[in-house]
Amino acid sequence: MSYIVGSGWWCNGTGKYQPGAKSSDRTRMPEIFDIWYDKVSRFTNPEKIVVVNSASPIVPDLSDRKDVVMIDLLDNFNTKPLLARHGAAFNANTGVSIHRTAATRQVFLSAWYALYNDVDYYVWIEQDCLIHGNVVERAIEEMKKTDADFSMGDFTTTWKETSFIVLKTKSLPKIWEAYANATSNRPEPRYKEMGRVLNCCMLPFGYGRNRPINWDDEFIFAQHLTDEELDTFIAK
Repeated sequence: MSYIVGSGWWCNGTGKYQPGAKSSDRTRMPEIFDIWYDKVSRFTNPEKIVVVNSASPIVPDLSDRKDVVMIDLLDNFNTKPLLARHGAAFNANTGVSIHRTAATRQVFLSAWYALYNDVDYYVWIEQDCLIHGNVVERAIEEMKKTDADFSMGDFTTTWKETSFIVLKTKSLPKIWEAYANATSNRPEPRYKEMGRVLNCCMLPFGYGRNRPINWDDEFIFAQHLTDEELDTFIAK
């Protein structure tokens, strides 16, 4: 069994998170990559780690991390820059071109990298998502029970559970087709639509944005961490 871990990167060094969010500003500072990399190195065993950089003004120091490949995009393709650049050609309200936003490019560009390197699985672990335990192997174990195309967090509590995704690389072409043809105007609910037409495995562990976190769990993945949660992850 072989896999590649993918993630995205953008950081401007201000430490400012989206207004109203409870997440620690540290999750948008350069230090988050060091914490993220430590957890990925400790609990996963990928052939490579692929980070898709959205033209970030600040990038992680990879000089001593030969297992990391960084792919640089030419621009930051978040929704607002796309709207400013393309106007009516990109309409976030109707979903036109939504499958070309930054998060989508980061996931699927690194996923195609995995497919063309002939590994069995691709694993997406978002930039601010931290893990504990052998979550990848546990997810693949669940997927094998039903020969699932991909797995992600349970939608019974939230449809926004896209911080940790495992997909079978041979299923990537039909996964991309289903995602690109979905009608939702946000990437997260597009995955939910995709789960209705493909064989999706809902993982029986992990949190994503759901709270509270039971820190005694053997397998954890969570994002949008508060300062207290971030410190607990580091100490765990």
